[in-house]
Amino acid sequence: MNLIGYPERAARTWALKNDDPSIVTEVYAFEDGRAAGLIDLRQDWKAQEPLLEVMKSLILSRADLRRVEDLLSRPGFDLASLSEFAGAE
Repeated sequence: MNLIGYPERAARTWALKNDDPSIVTEVYAFEDGRAAGLIDLRQDWKAQEPLLEVMKSLILSRADLRRVEDLLSRPGFDLASLSEFAGAE
């Protein structure tokens, strides 16, 4: 399990849907929409690395996740695809 950021302070949560029930990924945002944190639970730790890097970038750039909340709600959405968004703020 990996935790990054401050999910305990978040006002909004997206539980990313995955075909594999053993994978749990939750993305958190503060009340103003800024990225707050991530909790990711999976056995394949190598698959976590890109997610952690993207989320770290989103948090540090103070990215407003409200701009992509429709993506975060889509089944099978790949969080790593937000890497370009992380630097766009």
